[in-house]
Amino acid sequence: MEDKDNVHPDSELRARLEQSPISRYQISAISICFVVFILDGFDALVIAFVGPEISNAWQLTSTELGYLFSASLIGMAIGAIVLAPHADRHGRRPFVLASLVIVTLGMFLSAFATSLIQLMILRIVTGIGIGAALASVTILVAEYAPAKSRAMAIGIVQTAYPIGATLGGALAIILIEKFGWQSVFIVGSLGSAVLIPVALRLLPESIDYLLSKRPPNALENINRQLDRMGQKRIAKLPERVSETPKVGVRSLLSAEYRRSTLLLWAAFLMVMFCLYFILSWTPKLLIESGLSASEGISGGIILHIGGIMGQLTLGYLAGRRNLRKLLIVYFGLAFVAMTSFAFVIENLQFALITAWLSGFFVLGAITGSYAVTFTVYPTEIRTTALGWALGIGRIGAIASPTIAGLMLDRHFSPQALYMVFGLSMLVGMIAIAALPVARSDTTLVK
Repeated sequence: MEDKDNVHPDSELRARLEQSPISRYQISAISICFVVFILDGFDALVIAFVGPEISNAWQLTSTELGYLFSASLIGMAIGAIVLAPHADRHGRRPFVLASLVIVTLGMFLSAFATSLIQLMILRIVTGIGIGAALASVTILVAEYAPAKSRAMAIGIVQTAYPIGATLGGALAIILIEKFGWQSVFIVGSLGSAVLIPVALRLLPESIDYLLSKRPPNALENINRQLDRMGQKRIAKLPERVSETPKVGVRSLLSAEYRRSTLLLWAAFLMVMFCLYFILSWTPKLLIESGLSASEGISGGIILHIGGIMGQLTLGYLAGRRNLRKLLIVYFGLAFVAMTSFAFVIENLQFALITAWLSGFFVLGAITGSYAVTFTVYPTEIRTTALGWALGIGRIGAIASPTIAGLMLDRHFSPQALYMVFGLSMLVGMIAIAALPVARSDTTLVK
């Protein structure tokens, strides 16, 4: 029997953790990440449900409402590009905690906004916290989970985002009717505030980060986590097997990663361009096509439910199928679903079916894009890579609600909008198809 304090080389320790069954301790850590994603989904997308009420109260044009939809996405781009890369230098955990504080303040103060400009500024602040959290939390989940559980863990946690949005829609119907749109922001801020002490107590730093960056007390922290996982301790930090890559966008554009980086940026740009159009405008466009206000909100909720199922399905299949080929299928079928939506939007029954299908494939494509990013880059630059991919994607996310608002003010029909935005999924499919074979391209299990 091996001694408890046997030294394991860096690669050997990682391999041991990769091949072990997932422990209750890891499940607990991933569960905290799941709740963070629920709250971020609620906080980021609830504006789609309260937007029509704010528009009526403040007499906003479609273009102004599009600006409001885009405000939090601007913040998310800033958070992903500017803040998230620091998690590769200073740790994933502190940035998740800091982002929760930012989101709590932004949501609470949004309830007291009295003008479009004030609310847009506060939505940007909220978005900064969400953008920083999404990249850090996703990498934490990927690094907490052993290889056999990684695909499903990422898929499950990604479903929390539309779950949060679905809860936002359901709560919005109740809260707006009884207390006004401001109450929805207050409820969101309370949820984030409650999670801060829970995450402070229960959310650990990833062992991958501790092995790579070796902050003070790294050995003690690693061994504490190994104990909780039922794993053998290590007597000292293993010797580095390779030089630590420089962290920053230049590392992503080095000769080794440039092609993959540019293609991933293109895929994220296109899928988020489509995603935030349907998430922001679907309830409003269904209403404009002749459905009632409650039917419009129901369509938005159905879309999120489809997204949840699409993400879970992709998470399950990604551990058993070629991830890149699976993503190509998701992008392609998302294009078909969006185009079909354009032809049935005035019929409630068929509109709800195609809304479900659009959510299934578009949000599933987002989950797959997150997952494939993990396979391309090493630990030392993963959060930087995902942060930049999300930040570039946010450009599409920011532009799409505003472009949709401008198109509506210029008398484009809802049908035309779904066809135009659906084309972005076709472009994204081409980018994924051109992606070089990654170091674990077949599945996320290797």
